[in-house]
Amino acid sequence: MSAALAQRAAAAKGWLLNVAFPLWADKGFDAATGLFHEKLNADLSPAPGPRRVRVQARQIYCFALAGRMGWSGPWRERVEAGFATLSGAARAEGGAVGHLLDARGKLPDARRDLYDQAFALLACAHATPVVPDAPKRAHEIMDFIEHSWKSPKGGYEEGEVEPPLPRRQNPHMHLFEAALALQDAAGAARWRPLAQQIASLFNAHFFDAEYGVLREFFEADWKPSATKGSLLEPGHHFEWVWLLARWRDASGEDTGPIAAKLYEYGERYGINTHDVAVDEMLLGGGMVSARARLWPQTERLKAALARLEDGSGDAEAVVNAYDKLALYLDAPAPGLWRDRMNEDGSFVDEPAPASSFYHIAVALDELIRLAEI
Repeated sequence: MSAALAQRAAAAKGWLLNVAFPLWADKGFDAATGLFHEKLNADLSPAPGPRRVRVQARQIYCFALAGRMGWSGPWRERVEAGFATLSGAARAEGGAVGHLLDARGKLPDARRDLYDQAFALLACAHATPVVPDAPKRAHEIMDFIEHSWKSPKGGYEEGEVEPPLPRRQNPHMHLFEAALALQDAAGAARWRPLAQQIASLFNAHFFDAEYGVLREFFEADWKPSATKGSLLEPGHHFEWVWLLARWRDASGEDTGPIAAKLYEYGERYGINTHDVAVDEMLLGGGMVSARARLWPQTERLKAALARLEDGSGDAEAVVNAYDKLALYLDAPAPGLWRDRMNEDGSFVDEPAPASSFYHIAVALDELIRLAEI
């Protein structure tokens, strides 16, 4: 491990343990309702608005990580509170989770969505060491998905929030991530076949071997969407590089060649003049705009780390990806972040979304883990 990487890993660990976890456990949590706030303003007050269930689930991951990292704050209480929400207030018909909670902890929007279920499953995986009932809740959610949404064309329907077409790879990607986590936390009997199913879907449809890209939008039969088939996302290219490395470790499948193509395409066509990953790019080259959210920077870092670990990448790419992410973490209040960079390199002045904490925490945890190997 180079001195430059070690220095950044130490900075990342200090930021998480001493700044971000304490802030979001305190200001980002409503003790009266047991809910996590959706956004924090620059003065650390919560921004008004509904709470997405997927954000409640993501915060469970963050505080479970805090516990694994040895943070001395109330990580266990936050994990338990989040899981209580997934099992109680957020429960919708059939055992799935609903879409939106209000500020009182009620569920005015009980629509069920595959993306939300995927993050609830991921939360169950990471809550398992703390909450004995977490695997049971995961089975309940997956029972609903299998019974209600299993598609004869492969994969799953996406529920009641998004229109039925175009189909998206994104919810399936996070279902894959959840299956890998549940396999480790709760056993392989159910979760390994689910991961294999989605890996097969990726190989057959999501990855376009002709162009070496990850397709985002599809028709009902998984052919590229007639209307949005040319839209690609650099962040998801990078995210799959990391997921494919995890699948390689779990299955023994040689995912390196495909991962290399995804990484190369993202770096070639998805990076703007400020050397940050943009939101969308186009099939065949070019980008929709130079605007760049925070989360693609975290996925770029994870991809660079996965490549460094398997010997196909280098430390310089990791350092650069971390430094670009750090631009977003330089916020008005320590522990907050900027979410959107404009085309001119300035940032949008807006509350910090709690949804980004999951992305940041996964990436920084991977950096810290690699530095401690």
